[in-house]
Amino acid sequence: ELAQIAISIAATTRTLLSTEPKVAMLSFSTKGSASHINVDKITTATQIVRRRMPNLIIDGELQGDAARVKTVADQKLTDSPVAGNANVLFPDLDAGNIAYKLVQSLAKAQAYGHIIQGLRKPMNDMSRGVSVEDLVDVAAITTVQSGGCWTKQIIIGSSKNLVDAKIQLEGNLPYEKYESGGYLRGHIPGR
Repeated sequence: ELAQIAISIAATTRTLLSTEPKVAMLSFSTKGSASHINVDKITTATQIVRRRMPNLIIDGELQGDAARVKTVADQKLTDSPVAGNANVLFPDLDAGNIAYKLVQSLAKAQAYGHIIQGLRKPMNDMSRGVSVEDLVDVAAITTVQSGGCWTKQIIIGSSKNLVDAKIQLEGNLPYEKYESGGYLRGHIPGR
């Protein structure tokens, strides 16, 4: 399961960021510095990904600092294609959720998602407390995943406690009004 999620995340990275993913399979151990069943799980998942996707740049098990900080990576590893340069940090679901919530609240970073992986067609999830801006951001991500293209214009306005989100997508379709009061216009190739 971890292996398939890592493969899906790598594909999503290519689609959304137009960059080659360098996947670090994260653990509390770097290359055998600790022995534990959870370390074995990460090592096994990394091996499965390498067999399924031999051209994917991936390494694990790596601690977070070894994955992102070049000086730390140079001290701990000699031959990792990812260490110190990872742009995809992949833990399990628990650690991923904890990490993104901490970064969002402590660093005031923007978090996008939930971006659902592994389905044949794009579908993403929104929390109950989602803002209109979050909805617009995830709609943009879903559109890109579907093969559509965003223009640079996103318009958000409010009126009498109702918020209308007008999302302009490339295409020739008229705006469609939704029950939420939002509008969506777009063209997704092949649809």
